[in-house]
Amino acid sequence: MDSLKHTYNNLKDVDEASRLIEACPGVLSNLANLLVKHKLHDFYEIRLNHKHFDITRGEKVVTFAGNRNMAVSVVCKDGECPRELLASEGIVPVSGGKVIPSDFIIKNGRVVAYEFAYTLTNDIPSLRPEFLQEWSDVLRNEGRDSFLGLCIREDDVPFDALEVSDSENRINRLFFKSDRAEGGSALTTSWRVDEQNGLGVHWKCRYCEYMNEHERKCKANN
Repeated sequence: MDSLKHTYNNLKDVDEASRLIEACPGVLSNLANLLVKHKLHDFYEIRLNHKHFDITRGEKVVTFAGNRNMAVSVVCKDGECPRELLASEGIVPVSGGKVIPSDFIIKNGRVVAYEFAYTLTNDIPSLRPEFLQEWSDVLRNEGRDSFLGLCIREDDVPFDALEVSDSENRINRLFFKSDRAEGGSALTTSWRVDEQNGLGVHWKCRYCEYMNEHERKCKANN
């Protein structure tokens, strides 16, 4: 069995994962404090682990930086990226980069990467066993094993960044500037953590439109 395929395809859809976390309002503060305690808050954000589509054997979801206003996540197969698709989004991967893990599930004291990023750097600290176990314990105590994980912190991504998923074509677009309206269908998918007086303070960072245009039309017609 392809372990990445199994891991990714068993993630919850974003709306279901969001509902599970909303039922545990204190869990984010506890996890934020853990990041500060272990001095990891400058390197990682809290991530709502979710998916928008399935992948097959040999595939992985990889994020490529575009212009200053967006990034795009696409499905790469057997180490090859879809260059024509990226070009249609105005992205030409720079030479010399590499694909590194970017989004992580933490469960039972173990960390598993499920999404990746193409980057020129890899300057992030590893996650120590004691941190992974404490994170797992917090989630287990809330009955929410593995639904909240980590992603690499990117300070150049603004707090109101909007992820729009096209599940039919298996592509996610992260727009740094958007007209997201409060109270709309966008759900919070990551939280940035800062330290204040020795405690972790979490801020909503990325949002996600979990229903694409085709799905909206289908729902409206039913």
